[in-house]
Amino acid sequence: TCTNLPGSVQCRCSPGYLADHEDESLCVDSDECSDKNGGCDQVCTNLPGGHECSCLPGYRLTLSSTCQDTDECLTDNGGCSQAQLCVNTPGSRLCQCRPGLVADPRNTDTGCADVNECDQSNGGCDQLCHNKEGSHTCSCNNGFHLLPDMRTCGDINECTKDNGGCSHICENTAGGQECYCPPGWTLEQG
Repeated sequence: TCTNLPGSVQCRCSPGYLADHEDESLCVDSDECSDKNGGCDQVCTNLPGGHECSCLPGYRLTLSSTCQDTDECLTDNGGCSQAQLCVNTPGSRLCQCRPGLVADPRNTDTGCADVNECDQSNGGCDQLCHNKEGSHTCSCNNGFHLLPDMRTCGDINECTKDNGGCSHICENTAGGQECYCPPGWTLEQG
């Protein structure tokens, strides 16, 4: 807008506009984005008479014109398969195979394949290893029981229950028991 003054004209531009260098009676758009990115955190778009702040994909604009990471993993596991863990990253997310699984591009359903933990050092099991999808379990041969570490097997003392089924002398052995007779007696086979 220009105001006619005695002997001159004074022009003022609306906010977001500057006086033209060649003709000060004309106002041209000011590119707010050229000065400190218009105060925007990521993306500044110059508009006639102003500017607009926006964010890169994977971010959302806050009220203070800053961009905050969007946690894509909060919705539908980030689009990862159920065999995968969604890991939020700045502006994006990664799909990683769950423990006990490895990446397998041939598996188009999940992108992951089972690791047979029993193939390596018997899965850390003392005696028997049973592979399961994404994990494994340990168990023991007859006459042994699984200890609290869920890997090591301990001998069961069969002689402590009903004398191990022996009529006289029961001797515990690794994984079983032996029955003996007192001196002068013989063991019946049957």
